[in-house]
Amino acid sequence: MDKPLTPAEALALAGRATAAAERPIPLPDWYGPGIGAVFLVQGVLVGAAIQFEVEWLRIVGCAMAAPLIGILAAIAARSSGVAQRPRPGVAKLAVVTVLVIAAAYLAVGGLGWWGGLPMLPVGLVAGATAGGAFWLAMLQVNRQIRRELEQTR
Repeated sequence: MDKPLTPAEALALAGRATAAAERPIPLPDWYGPGIGAVFLVQGVLVGAAIQFEVEWLRIVGCAMAAPLIGILAAIAARSSGVAQRPRPGVAKLAVVTVLVIAAAYLAVGGLGWWGGLPMLPVGLVAGATAGGAFWLAMLQVNRQIRRELEQTR
């Protein structure tokens, strides 16, 4: 039978457990490309809807992204078995990421529209650009988390 912990040992164990629970973990490797693929599909659907004048397809293309991204984000957040707390600076990075993705969509889509190009390939390029921007942002997040982990060891 194990002997009971002293109060000092219990406090030390609790401190180590708290530190381990609050340690950031990298996002799963599939997260960046997975969400990037959602942006790609959305761009293709919206581009096809504009090019072929299919209004319901535009609605589907716009409406499908948010729930899919939410589901993938929830799965990623719980991939360690526990929903992780947001890290300092994550909100700022999230806003910057959203702005970069929106700018990518608008820049490529706007240039294609202005240039009179067929919107299906423009949607494909816009979605790929936005998805790639998201993927790169998630690579940066993981680099930052790994740096934090190295500093805590």
